[in-house]
Formats: sequence, structure tokens, C-alpha cells
Amino acid sequence: MIRKIIVVLFSFCTLCSLISMSSVPAEASSVNTKYEIRLTRGGTTKVEGHFDDNLEKQMVDMLNDYRRKNGLPALKVKKALEKAADKRAEESSYLFSHIRPNGKNWSTVSAFTRGENLASGNNSIQSQLDLWKRSMSHRANLLKKDFKTVGVSCFWRRYRSKLGKTYYLRYTVIEFG
Repeated sequence: MIRKIIVVLFSFCTLCSLISMSSVPAEASSVNTKYEIRLTRGGTTKVEGHFDDNLEKQMVDMLNDYRRKNGLPALKVKKALEKAADKRAEESSYLFSHIRPNGKNWSTVSAFTRGENLASGNNSIQSQLDLWKRSMSHRANLLKKDFKTVGVSCFWRRYRSKLGKTYYLRYTVIEFG
């Protein structure tokens, strides 16, 4: 049963990632940094990109509006969950899965993490939130009464095509606590 649920969630998340590839909007442009990703068997790799604080704040605001409209209190931003969301966004840009590149479950990223939503490639934060609202499992995380805190990350990963063209894809992660 759990395996079926994971396959369905992975399929939905993969569908979310295929919806669109985006260029970085002008307001999201920033200096790229290389981030190290831990792999299985002690290996490492690096991804290059930057975080978008403006989109992260928009997502928190829209998420809390959605919760209020559904009779729930707003989630408070927690620094430890923001850090966990940043790490998971970096990792998801390498391996888009609720299993981390080091082979461990998503929940091992932080002692404070109780739920996770992942997405990639969507043009707007609003469209991403709308997709999560239409998914039973993602909506359950958005509206879970037990969650009190949140950390959001929007990571623009830099890619280079075989023709040398640079493009970016956004990875959005919410960690719930």
C-alpha cells in the first residue's frame, strides 16, 4: 500500500516538473553559487544556482491566506525549516524525489520536518500552489492542523544545454513542522 502511495506521489511530482521549463525572471536574477550534494556511498556532486527570497515570501503569504480561508491558523516561518527547505531544493534539483540523493528519506533533512511538498518548473508561485491544492496528498500537507511552522525555498538551478545555452529551472520546496 505504501509503495503504491509513493509511486502515485512520485508520478504526480514528476508531472508537476514536466509542466514547463522557465527562464529566470529579471527580478530573480542573482549571483549563482555552487552547492554540494551528498550522494550514496560517500560521494558528492555540485549544483549551481541561486535562491529567490521574494518568491519564497510570496509562497508563505499565499499558503497562509489559503489556510486562513480554510479556518486554520497561519504557519510561522522557522529558520531551521528554511534551512532544511534550502537543502531539499538543492537536492531536488539533482534528484527530484522524496528520497534524498544520499539514499535517505526526505524527513532526515531536519529533526523539525514533519511534511514536505516538492515542485519544479512551474512559471508562477500561484500556479504551483494551485497544483498542490488539486492533489489530495499535497493539499493534506497544506491544510494539516498539526503543522505550526514552515520553511519555503525557491531555488533556480542553472543548466547549460549541449549547444552552450544557459537556462534555469525553479525548484520549490515546502518543509512543514
